[in-house]
Amino acid sequence: MTSPSLIGRPLPRLEDAGILRGEARYLDDLEPEGALAVAFVRSPHAHARLGEIRAPRAADGLAAVITAADLADLVRPFPVQVPAGVSVVDRTHPVLAADEVGYVGQPVAAVVAGSRALAEDAAELVEVEYEPLEPVVELSDASERLVEFERTGGDVDGAFEAAEVVVARSYALPRMVTAPIETRGAIAAADTETGALTCGARRRTRTGRSRSSPTSSGATSRRSGSWSRRWAARSAARV
Repeated sequence: MTSPSLIGRPLPRLEDAGILRGEARYLDDLEPEGALAVAFVRSPHAHARLGEIRAPRAADGLAAVITAADLADLVRPFPVQVPAGVSVVDRTHPVLAADEVGYVGQPVAAVVAGSRALAEDAAELVEVEYEPLEPVVELSDASERLVEFERTGGDVDGAFEAAEVVVARSYALPRMVTAPIETRGAIAAADTETGALTCGARRRTRTGRSRSSPTSSGATSRRSGSWSRRWAARSAARV
């Protein structure tokens, strides 16, 4: 909950000066030596079964084409975060779709190449077999509710009983799309000697480093928030 002391008074903005002078550094400004870029092959269907995924035999700068089969024993699906008082379907989200896609744009393959442009070009050469299925386009037609919660306050039943008129309607919320200056992204490097995975990620929070074990193959660590500062200092030193 926001502290009442922050309401009704101006707060100093610490980040504006660098942005206005063109000195802000974004993830795309960081250029670690030998880094590869990834682009994703995404489903054009809202609902479909996945068939064979055929990688190109060769493409400029192509390093690898990764599918769900390659990740099966290495990574876990994205966890489902459940806020207090909210009922959520126990269904995790895969990093890459395996047997079926459930929405337009769901990633089915990751294409790794020498640059972002080369990765995108190679991604267009990946062939994916789809068997389109009937999609659910209306919430009322869905067989299950993914998220459900209820908030009440006061004497709800008494308020309805005392009301002269009761109106029942259904309301739909429009889609909300943000337009950030920088979208989400990350840079990662694996240390083959120690087995550590170091990640630098852009985050909207002001937290420092965090460590976790995203894989099931050995003790793999992840540190967030340190690489961007290190590379920014290195780049500033070069300038």
